[in-house]
Amino acid sequence: MARFPGYIFHLRSSAPSALAGAVVCALIVFGCVAASPMQPDPLVSDAALGEVRASAAKSISVAIVLDKRIVGLKTFGDADAATAFSVGSVSKMFTAVSVWQLIQNGRIGLDADVTTYLRQYPALRGITVRQLLDHTNGLPNYLDDAFANGSVTRKTTADEIISSMLSKPRDFASGADWNYTNTGYVVLGRIVESVSGLSLAQYESEHIFKAVGMDRTFVAPSQGKDVAAPFDGEPGDWSWYYACGDVFSTAEDLARFDIALMQGRLLEAKTFAAMQRTVPFATLEPGMRDGLGLFVTMVGDVSEVGHHGGEPGYRADNEMVPARGFAIAVVGSGNYNTAPIVSQALHAYVGANLQAPLPPDAYVDGAPAVTKRLTMLLADVGAGRDDRSQMQVLAAIGIPAIADRMRANGSLTGITFLSKFYTSAGLLYRYRLSFTKGQAVLTALIDESDKIATIEMASLPPPAK
Repeated sequence: MARFPGYIFHLRSSAPSALAGAVVCALIVFGCVAASPMQPDPLVSDAALGEVRASAAKSISVAIVLDKRIVGLKTFGDADAATAFSVGSVSKMFTAVSVWQLIQNGRIGLDADVTTYLRQYPALRGITVRQLLDHTNGLPNYLDDAFANGSVTRKTTADEIISSMLSKPRDFASGADWNYTNTGYVVLGRIVESVSGLSLAQYESEHIFKAVGMDRTFVAPSQGKDVAAPFDGEPGDWSWYYACGDVFSTAEDLARFDIALMQGRLLEAKTFAAMQRTVPFATLEPGMRDGLGLFVTMVGDVSEVGHHGGEPGYRADNEMVPARGFAIAVVGSGNYNTAPIVSQALHAYVGANLQAPLPPDAYVDGAPAVTKRLTMLLADVGAGRDDRSQMQVLAAIGIPAIADRMRANGSLTGITFLSKFYTSAGLLYRYRLSFTKGQAVLTALIDESDKIATIEMASLPPPAK
């Protein structure tokens, strides 16, 4: 069974001329002199606004890059373009770029043993920097335990996180397999600190954020900053997200970061290319690969690279097609689905085919089995007897909110399949739910272990009269 790290979409390109047509369309949409604020493509705007109207988000901000320049910027909901959001695991891109800058400067060896830089952790011997970057290190994922036992509500340190994981057996011998783990990035953050003599937050601020004009990007905590509050969820203390999920940013700042990467201002072109070299393990789904600090998937004949981010109350996505000078950055406060927004942007600007069929071996049980499973789960939630053994931690966290919304909407009278997105996190299913007092949209992500990774319900507004 394949393993899936985050939302990276497998889409097929249409004719090579599609990009040229999309650029022409973009010039028509944006005009020779862009309005303020600049507007994303109407399809992208509709997708983002739809997520807000479905009550899945308080606010979503989207930035579009074409030809390595920002051509579209728009915020939907009750925030503005200056508001920073948690970008979740998109933070790993900043940690990875920090490491790659030090590799480029000869201060870190890509295949050096971790204990070369962190001698205080002899138990890390045998793991290389490369294996931390590409999730082949075998270290267990510490956030699973932190959410399960409730410790995310207190402060911690990177060293406490590392020490607690070293007391556990590895998932596999280093280099023998692949498994997405936040722990490896905590170790990478400590390596940056050990080598540079700066805290990771200081290093990123000086060598990335300030270097490319990311004026509204910073590492949590965020006192005195214009920050969006989480929507329908609480991430816990931000110290738990060190190096793997602790950055706040705006869509515009993420777009600046993408442009700087594609222009060679943060990393040399050959270094950025090396960052995109991928893991060949069969446990990754065909067409999707883990690079060395980002994920890579094929969109027709070009590579899309980037990272998805998600924490309780926030979602983000940052994707590039470097060969086309294209990028889309999405940040928001909510438990919304970034898939339609990114997909519509790929369709509009890169010519990706949104109706690309699923690979024949992908989740052959299909929607009927999932529909039955979710119908039974909703019945159990309504009766107060849900079985959380079939859920990952983030899904279990969302169950009380689902129960509240079900009570507000009355009895469930129907569940209608809407769509499924093939993602590198698994299959994302969407359903329309009918109740005696209203309607809602249910989104459920089924991961590689056949567990529900996330499950969210957004009440739909009543139809216009």
